[in-house]
Parts: sequence; C-alpha cells; structure tokens
Amino acid sequence: MFHGVVGLKTHAKLALVVRQDPDGKIRRYAHLGIGNYNPTTARFYTDLSLLTRDDAITSAVHNAFNYLTAYAEQPNYKTANAGSGGHGEIMHRAD
Repeated sequence: MFHGVVGLKTHAKLALVVRQDPDGKIRRYAHLGIGNYNPTTARFYTDLSLLTRDDAITSAVHNAFNYLTAYAEQPNYKTANAGSGGHGEIMHRAD
C-alpha cells in the first residue's frame, strides 16, 4: 500500500493486480476510485469507481505505481482529465 506524496493532496484510489490467468497470459487489472468511500458522506455526493483490464488504463496505473514507489520517472506521461463534463462522459461509457 502506498499513501501518497508529501505536499500533494491526493483524493483518488488506485489498485493494480498483475496475475497469470488460466490461459497462461499475464494480465493487469486495475481499480480506480474517487471519493473516500465513507458511508456518512455518501449521502451528499457519489463516489465512483472503475474496475478494468483495459491495456491503456492498466498501463497508466502501472506507470503511476512505478513512479510513486520506485521513482521510475518516464520522460512523458499521458494524462486523463474528466473535465467539467466528466460525470456525463463516464456514465455514457458505462452504458
């Protein structure tokens, strides 16, 4: 478990599972979440999470863990930003 970077407020959750599936292939699975999963504050706003094995997303999560835990910086990173219409886009993709 890694808790964050000193001086940087982080309000996101990432989990990465790398495993060998029954077909013999190594695959990555990632869970991305926002919010604090607090049952009290859940009445006021919605926490969102995504479980995926999408290669682009799991690669980005893998790179984030490499950077945070091993300081293995890449020359450049692809970024994801939900922007002001983020919730609508997420719900559209979920459908």
